[in-house]
Amino acid sequence: MARTIGHYLMPEVSLSLDARGNALFAGTGNMDSGLPGAFLALYDTHGRYISDKVFGGISDGAGHYAVAFGGAADMDQTGSVVFAGELFGNMGFEPGSVLDREGIFLMKLDSTL
Repeated sequence: MARTIGHYLMPEVSLSLDARGNALFAGTGNMDSGLPGAFLALYDTHGRYISDKVFGGISDGAGHYAVAFGGAADMDQTGSVVFAGELFGNMGFEPGSVLDREGIFLMKLDSTL
Protein backbone atom coordinates (compact mmCIF):
# COMPACT_ATOMS: atom_id res chain seq x y z
CA MET A 1 0.00 0.00 0.00
CA ALA A 2 1.53 3.32 -1.03
CA ARG A 3 0.20 6.84 -0.80
CA THR A 4 1.63 10.13 -2.01
CA ILE A 5 1.09 13.31 -0.03
CA GLY A 6 2.11 16.84 -0.85
CA HIS A 7 1.41 20.52 -0.35
CA TYR A 8 2.52 23.62 -2.22
CA LEU A 9 5.02 24.33 0.59
CA MET A 10 6.21 20.72 0.83
CA PRO A 11 7.43 18.54 -2.03
CA GLU A 12 5.70 15.23 -2.58
CA VAL A 13 6.48 12.48 -0.13
CA SER A 14 5.54 8.86 -0.69
CA LEU A 15 4.47 6.76 2.29
CA SER A 16 4.05 3.00 2.26
CA LEU A 17 3.54 0.44 5.00
CA ASP A 18 4.89 -3.10 5.10
CA ALA A 19 3.05 -6.14 6.50
CA ARG A 20 4.38 -5.39 10.02
CA GLY A 21 3.29 -1.74 9.89
CA ASN A 22 6.77 -0.24 9.39
CA ALA A 23 6.58 3.06 7.48
CA LEU A 24 8.73 3.79 4.42
CA PHE A 25 8.99 7.44 3.40
CA ALA A 26 10.40 8.45 0.01
CA GLY A 27 10.89 11.89 -1.43
CA THR A 28 13.31 14.71 -2.16
CA GLY A 29 15.24 16.86 0.27
CA ASN A 30 17.92 19.52 0.10
CA MET A 31 21.23 17.92 1.01
CA ASP A 32 24.22 19.61 2.71
CA SER A 33 25.47 20.65 -0.74
CA GLY A 34 22.28 22.64 -1.33
CA LEU A 35 21.36 20.30 -4.20
CA PRO A 36 18.29 18.09 -4.15
CA GLY A 37 18.70 14.42 -3.36
CA ALA A 38 16.27 11.51 -3.30
CA PHE A 39 15.81 9.75 0.02
CA LEU A 40 14.28 6.67 1.59
CA ALA A 41 13.68 6.50 5.35
CA LEU A 42 12.28 3.52 7.25
CA TYR A 43 10.61 3.76 10.69
CA ASP A 44 9.08 1.08 12.90
CA THR A 45 5.49 1.00 14.16
CA HIS A 46 6.45 3.20 17.13
CA GLY A 47 8.03 5.87 14.92
CA ARG A 48 11.61 4.84 15.75
CA TYR A 49 14.22 5.26 13.03
CA ILE A 50 15.42 2.00 11.41
CA SER A 51 17.48 3.08 8.37
CA ASP A 52 17.76 5.46 5.45
CA LYS A 53 19.41 5.88 2.08
CA VAL A 54 20.17 9.02 0.05
CA PHE A 55 20.90 9.29 -3.66
CA GLY A 56 22.32 12.41 -5.30
CA GLY A 57 22.51 15.88 -3.81
CA ILE A 58 26.27 16.04 -4.29
CA SER A 59 28.77 18.18 -6.19
CA ASP A 60 32.56 17.96 -6.39
CA GLY A 61 32.95 21.71 -7.00
CA ALA A 62 34.46 21.08 -10.44
CA GLY A 63 31.20 21.06 -12.35
CA HIS A 64 30.31 17.43 -11.68
CA TYR A 65 27.08 16.95 -9.82
CA ALA A 66 24.42 14.39 -9.02
CA VAL A 67 20.86 15.54 -8.49
CA ALA A 68 18.00 13.13 -7.83
CA PHE A 69 14.30 13.58 -7.15
CA GLY A 70 12.56 10.79 -5.26
CA GLY A 71 9.19 9.65 -6.47
CA ALA A 72 7.19 6.66 -5.34
CA ALA A 73 8.41 3.74 -3.24
CA ASP A 74 6.77 0.58 -2.03
CA MET A 75 7.76 -2.70 -0.35
CA ASP A 76 7.04 -6.18 -1.63
CA GLN A 77 6.15 -9.23 0.50
CA THR A 78 9.83 -10.02 1.16
CA GLY A 79 10.55 -6.50 2.43
CA SER A 80 12.48 -5.41 -0.67
CA VAL A 81 12.00 -1.78 -1.63
CA VAL A 82 11.11 -0.64 -5.15
CA PHE A 83 11.98 3.05 -5.68
CA ALA A 84 11.40 5.31 -8.69
CA GLY A 85 12.46 8.87 -9.39
CA GLU A 86 14.35 11.21 -11.69
CA LEU A 87 18.08 11.88 -11.97
CA PHE A 88 20.40 14.47 -13.50
CA GLY A 89 24.18 14.36 -13.74
CA ASN A 90 26.68 11.72 -12.67
CA MET A 91 24.95 9.12 -10.54
CA GLY A 92 26.26 5.81 -9.23
CA PHE A 93 23.71 3.40 -7.83
CA GLU A 94 26.01 0.40 -7.45
CA PRO A 95 29.74 0.26 -6.70
CA GLY A 96 31.60 0.91 -9.94
CA SER A 97 28.57 2.10 -11.94
CA VAL A 98 28.11 5.74 -12.89
CA LEU A 99 25.43 7.14 -15.17
CA ASP A 100 26.02 10.50 -16.84
CA ARG A 101 22.60 11.45 -18.07
CA GLU A 102 19.15 12.72 -17.35
CA GLY A 103 16.14 10.49 -16.98
CA ILE A 104 14.16 8.30 -14.68
CA PHE A 105 15.38 5.50 -12.45
CA LEU A 106 13.73 2.40 -11.08
CA MET A 107 15.61 0.32 -8.54
CA LYS A 108 15.00 -2.55 -6.18
CA LEU A 109 16.83 -2.63 -2.85
CA ASP A 110 16.89 -5.34 -0.23
CA SER A 111 15.09 -4.82 3.07
CA THR A 112 18.17 -3.33 4.76
CA LEU A 113 18.06 -0.30 2.43
